[in-house]
Amino acid sequence: MTESTNLTAFARLKAGKGASREERRQNRLPAVIYGNGETPDLISLCPREFTKEMYKAGFYTRLFNIDVNGKSQQTIVKALQLHPVSDKAIHVDFLRVTSKTMVTVSVPIKFINDTLSPGLKRGGVLNVVHHEIRIVCRADAIPHSLDIDLTGVEFGHAFHLDVIQLPEGAKLASADKGYTIATILAPKVEAAAAETK
Repeated sequence: MTESTNLTAFARLKAGKGASREERRQNRLPAVIYGNGETPDLISLCPREFTKEMYKAGFYTRLFNIDVNGKSQQTIVKALQLHPVSDKAIHVDFLRVTSKTMVTVSVPIKFINDTLSPGLKRGGVLNVVHHEIRIVCRADAIPHSLDIDLTGVEFGHAFHLDVIQLPEGAKLASADKGYTIATILAPKVEAAAAETK
């Protein structure tokens, strides 16, 4: 089940850059909720409340229940605009979803059982090529992470997309199941010794 977070928002009447700048001057974060065949809702959020959520793990894989004047809407973050210097959020796009909505999301890869990998125990290095994978799944079934088990893995082993166990009803966004996610590299000392022989 997808993790869910509640946010309180306020309706705003005007769209456009000038209106958004005015919202920020009033210490509010401009945002919009769209999708599901409904009219977009212009809203503003408390920047402090939103920023706390923004830095939590799984930000793009969580549902946000946004209360606007007593009406709750289930959403996910679709786009986030940051200030080029301060990295503060300056605008957010939320996509309205239901339990039937299929979404494309980037889910973090989590490597488990590293202490059970003989290659890593002998000084090998886990070289991660992709830290997250894009999948298509129901909005209420977004996994927090996708696990790759390192048990028994030796030097030279490569993990490809086809090792990923997806939740029921989910599929990979990419048709190329053979691209490399990570490899176990031999330690540099061992590799250098092999070259001198």
